[in-house]
Amino acid sequence: MAKRLLFTLVFLTILVGMQAQVSLQVTVNHISSSKGKVLFALFNKENGFPGNAKKAFMIREIAAIKGSVQIAFEDIPAGTYALAVFHDVNNDGELNTNLLGIPKEDYGFSNNARPGYRAPTFKEAAFRFEKSSAISVTIK
Repeated sequence: MAKRLLFTLVFLTILVGMQAQVSLQVTVNHISSSKGKVLFALFNKENGFPGNAKKAFMIREIAAIKGSVQIAFEDIPAGTYALAVFHDVNNDGELNTNLLGIPKEDYGFSNNARPGYRAPTFKEAAFRFEKSSAISVTIK
């Protein structure tokens, strides 16, 4: 009886592991200082990308460290995503801009998308997860 119970527990553990969701490891390089925090908004649809974090699929933050920071997103279902990141130096939770609307705080996007005088589209920053896997994204 004990062997049967142990076998069942091992089988269930393996089964749960096989259904694991995607893990996303994000590295942001060129952090200018250790002031403030770095905010991450992971989007799974165009609506709201990149500026409306309230419409993001998942939001994370981490203390800024001069040089680079890393953060993990766990249990993400397979699909198409785009990531917007910024260094919130003054800890106000907003990407501060000047009078012309140009950001005063550093920012970046997945695929290192930089289309010019506008924010990138979801499609330009999008990356795809295929089935369950571990993905690594580096943003400059």
